[in-house]
Amino acid sequence: MEPYLLATDLDGTLLPLDDTPEWDAEILRFRRLAMASPRLLLAYVTGRCLECALDGAAGFNLPMPELLVCDLGTSVYRKTGRTYELDPGYRGRLLHAWQGRLARDIAPLLGKIEGLTSRSAETQGEFKQGYYINPGKRGEETVQRVAERLRGAGLDSNLVCSIDVQTGAGLLDVLPAVAAKDHALAYLRDSLAIPHDHIAFAGDSGHDLAVFVSGFNAIVVANTADTVREEARRQAELKGVAHRLYFAGHAYIRGVMEGACHFNLFAGEDA
Repeated sequence: MEPYLLATDLDGTLLPLDDTPEWDAEILRFRRLAMASPRLLLAYVTGRCLECALDGAAGFNLPMPELLVCDLGTSVYRKTGRTYELDPGYRGRLLHAWQGRLARDIAPLLGKIEGLTSRSAETQGEFKQGYYINPGKRGEETVQRVAERLRGAGLDSNLVCSIDVQTGAGLLDVLPAVAAKDHALAYLRDSLAIPHDHIAFAGDSGHDLAVFVSGFNAIVVANTADTVREEARRQAELKGVAHRLYFAGHAYIRGVMEGACHFNLFAGEDA
């Protein structure tokens, strides 16, 4: 029996942003569908750290996944018994991309760049160095200086910009270039020998755009912003992968189930 993989973002995709009783029934339905599909592997793909991802899944009574992609794509974990172990093969790829350096080794290279302030220790990771930047044009200039500094050191990096939804502060995460959700999915496809057509990713935000247009089957849940939906559609058409995109008619976990059924991930079930 060939495996299938449902890889889904957590916050805003599988997990609703509002706490209403109806979602409890939808989560129970998702558990039933996943557990009734022995061929299905679950992967939660999140910016959360491992502990926070597991806490979120347990708090919403989600099924525990076989795989976790955490810390903005900088770590992959596999379920072993009741615990999760870091995948050494994926870690080795990131280590090679940064020429044997870790995030803590990157920080001194970026010292004294105007407008760049290191975030607290708990937000950092082995391959994720996080900073505050000014939003808008000044922040863009700071990111450009960071990119130039890293290129000068011969380090191929992925610079992820976002906004703190609670404070409005600009955020910058510096990662190895191969540390991204789409790269992590490609690694899992190859290392687990899962047919490309048997993989689907579900997401809801601009952080998921690269996966939406990467050529994997992709589920865009209905609560995704219109700007992201249209950009995904535009880029997918340019790349010739528009047929891989499914725009769900439902939001959150209901949309994930709808898309999973569209791509035939649930064996013999109809959500």
